[in-house]
Amino acid sequence: MKKISLQKKLNASAFAFVVALSATSYSHAHGNVAGESYVGLDAVYNFMGFKSGYGDKVLKKSAPGLNLFVGHMFHENFGAEAGFEYDKNMKRSNTVAQGEMVGGVPIPGGLTNISYDSKLKQSHPYVGLVGKYNVFDNTFVSLMVGGSLSHVNAQYTVTNTGVGGVVGAAYVGTTKSYSKTRLIPLVKASVEHKVTDRFGLRALVAWKNTASIKMTAKENSNYSVKLKDSYSIGVGALYYF
Repeated sequence: MKKISLQKKLNASAFAFVVALSATSYSHAHGNVAGESYVGLDAVYNFMGFKSGYGDKVLKKSAPGLNLFVGHMFHENFGAEAGFEYDKNMKRSNTVAQGEMVGGVPIPGGLTNISYDSKLKQSHPYVGLVGKYNVFDNTFVSLMVGGSLSHVNAQYTVTNTGVGGVVGAAYVGTTKSYSKTRLIPLVKASVEHKVTDRFGLRALVAWKNTASIKMTAKENSNYSVKLKDSYSIGVGALYYF
């Protein structure tokens, strides 16, 4: 049986979710959110860089993703939200010049240019406290402060060294792989508009402290990848119940 990827499952879930929202929405919007629960789906784009010489030359620095979330308002202005953000697996091919660093280690002398193929995947399950304020009858601004149990997995492989013979052959096919799971701070701000009693839309920006994630290669601890803080933008749909 053909294996279905998690990304395809999420895409199918997104379509089914939007259809369900449209089918169950009411025609009258209201502003009162006290005691209300909600579930939703965001389409997000995540920008996450790497420190110079520690992954920036070989790893992809941005990725689209989906965020499935659920929340509850304990009070008109206070609540909690939990979610799971899964970013698309990203690939990159790049050539690095002699003298540059990859994984914190300089390109070895005698090699002119080294070409790499890389893969990066990440996920960010989170939970946080939400403060929400009704600025109009059915439009809200909110701020969420919480923590994300972020998982980052990266790998790059040498595909060409710019030279042949024994010297080049010693490096072609060399792989460095990294993996780290860490609890990091997360801040998310959003603007939410209730279209009906049961259906809403939101736009958001988010910050994650991914700079606190540092990874060493499984094959050689002298090699490391250091992240910068990440920033996300997105739009989403909510169902209230």
